[in-house]
Amino acid sequence: MPLTSFFSALSGLNANSFSINTIGNNLANLNTLGFKGGRAHFKDLLSSTVGFNGAGAAVQLGLGVTLAGIQNLFTQGSIQSTAVPTDVAIQGNGFFVLGLSGAQGTNLVYSRAGNFGIDVQGNLINSQGLLVQGYPVTVSGGTIQQTGSLGPLRIPVGSLMTPRATSSIQLGANLSARMPLSGPGSTFTMDITVYDSLGGDHKVNFVFARTSLSGTFTFDVTVDGGEVVGGTAGTPFSLLSGATAGAAPGRLTFDSSGSLTGVSVSGTAVTPPVLDVRFPPSAVQFTNGSRILSNGLTWNVTRRAGATVGASEYLMTAFDATSQATVKTQNGFASGTLDSIAIAANGVIQGKFSNQQIVPLGQLAMASFANPEGLIKAGDNLFLSSSLGSGEPNIGVPGTSTRGTVVGGALEMSNVDMASEFTQLIIAQRGYQANSRVITTSDEVFQEAIRLIR
Repeated sequence: MPLTSFFSALSGLNANSFSINTIGNNLANLNTLGFKGGRAHFKDLLSSTVGFNGAGAAVQLGLGVTLAGIQNLFTQGSIQSTAVPTDVAIQGNGFFVLGLSGAQGTNLVYSRAGNFGIDVQGNLINSQGLLVQGYPVTVSGGTIQQTGSLGPLRIPVGSLMTPRATSSIQLGANLSARMPLSGPGSTFTMDITVYDSLGGDHKVNFVFARTSLSGTFTFDVTVDGGEVVGGTAGTPFSLLSGATAGAAPGRLTFDSSGSLTGVSVSGTAVTPPVLDVRFPPSAVQFTNGSRILSNGLTWNVTRRAGATVGASEYLMTAFDATSQATVKTQNGFASGTLDSIAIAANGVIQGKFSNQQIVPLGQLAMASFANPEGLIKAGDNLFLSSSLGSGEPNIGVPGTSTRGTVVGGALEMSNVDMASEFTQLIIAQRGYQANSRVITTSDEVFQEAIRLIR
């Protein structure tokens, strides 16, 4: 009588050894960044039909078990903060895109491990030196926009940012309705720093004086004459008239409710309702050889420059309160070097420069797959795509389509659960042990059959 139990039990030993190997690999990678654990699945082998019962149903004898596959489990791993600015963790679905170039083809590989660094050329790379792929970006109207195709990301550490000359000042103040017409307290001064075309900074003073009880104030905008060609050090130079400051060339008028109603410069009224003042004259040049801008600088007296606005949006008022500045901003800056970076949830790499400017340097690319379990593990925390297994990569930016977001200054750890693995290890061990008993029992049965001839 043939005994198939030898071979069934042997297949059970092999299958459970695969399970133990899988668990061992999971536990070995317990602390591997971005590692995704696996799980062994079994299936039964063909059954042998040895007859039929009285109801006509087949009487079948199983022939054992075999490995059906090892499933990669893409559950979320825990995220650990590292405070390293080039570290990135993925929260949700998706993979980083890596490669030796920017072409979307077979040279791209994918990873969940975001322990990136910067090479000597400024390229963002992973620990194996593969280039992290992404998109160049610009800022338009305060919105970050993609401006090119997929390619390696470069972080220009230590690079020098070109200065930007101030073109717009938004300055507001309350000029006290109790300000006297002369003597102490009859003027109010506030200052703001602006930048010329070479990045040089200049302290600009706005000087206001009350001239009538009916709500009329004069003003001038001055710098120290030592900073201007043709000026005298220590003597204020007017940017409104283009000469040494004397009689105030500007005038503000307010109504009985303290609201601004008119602005004039050198006797010329600024067209309402915008009331924005442009200066200085094109002849004004700073001693470092620069100018502010060829088309001058605009003082926005309204919250929305160039727009038709109501009186409530004018930044200058004349209420019965202390004279004080209320708004003070400008859009210029000096040159600066890249000091540090930070990565936002949408993958945008923000560069912080020494001049306190924050500029987007690029945006990380992220790939998603229809069936991530079909990806091929390639070692080094890398995956390869398979058109039949995983499907083709859907590459875009974090936070769009089915792609998750990223966490800067953090890393995703392994998703292996040690308690679960130990439980599965006990089960696999018992399975292996049980099949060993089947083999020894089958051997004893054969031994009994052999002893029948004695």
